[in-house]
Amino acid sequence: MRMKKAVRTIGVTAVAVAGAAGLGAVQPASAAPVTVHAMTVVKASAYGVDGQLDTNPGDGAASWVYGYGRYNAGYIQYQYYDGSIHTLSVPYHGAATVEPGQAVWRIRACNSSWQCGSWT
Repeated sequence: MRMKKAVRTIGVTAVAVAGAAGLGAVQPASAAPVTVHAMTVVKASAYGVDGQLDTNPGDGAASWVYGYGRYNAGYIQYQYYDGSIHTLSVPYHGAATVEPGQAVWRIRACNSSWQCGSWT
């Protein structure tokens, strides 16, 4: 077993060194091309709740909103350009996501008592 582990480690190191040396990424012949999109991410954090907004998620959706209850349950409020506000519930020590049907302008993080940070 030790021999296999050593060989596997050497292989990963060789790929890392080849990439660092500018020799390009090593891909198997069956690897599909990778599409990279310009991600525009806005972050919000308040009262133990963290949120992110990606305005270009790269999967055809208009926006992507993510929330994580770091040490509180709470909400991520997200606002559309038309002024309407919607809410994503975030569990304590858990995460939640939504891909709204239209572009999101801004977000803010709130705890379960509706104490909210500023809009970002």
